[in-house]
Amino acid sequence: MDLAEQLEQMVSACTDLEEYVKTFREFCKIQLSEEDVCFLEVGNFDFSGSDELYFSLVCQLDSPTGAEPEQDEYEQIHLNLIFDCIPSVKYSSIWSDEFESEDAFYQAVFGSAAYVFLSNEKMYPKHVEVYMEET
Repeated sequence: MDLAEQLEQMVSACTDLEEYVKTFREFCKIQLSEEDVCFLEVGNFDFSGSDELYFSLVCQLDSPTGAEPEQDEYEQIHLNLIFDCIPSVKYSSIWSDEFESEDAFYQAVFGSAAYVFLSNEKMYPKHVEVYMEET
């Protein structure tokens, strides 16, 4: 089973935003090395042909399989939680390497304007995507 399949299986029972974030965190504890980073990217995008809000958690693995060292190539595992467009939620990103610890990063995720809004409004994703890509 590849990493995307593993993450997809882990989040399959999640129902709310808090569960998704906590499960993603657990997945990263299992899979990441110290060189890898995580990030949250939130924004309204029209990837599907109409604007939707993406709450995207990403693991960025430092060295993809078969990549030459120093090539700046990465593998990313995405967990996209997709909601109807919410114009009041503005684009933002948070990177784990900007923080002293994993706990501080996830405190920032849980404290982000998008997370607080979605949680307070008790919004649930209308669609969930899990996939892996090379950059």
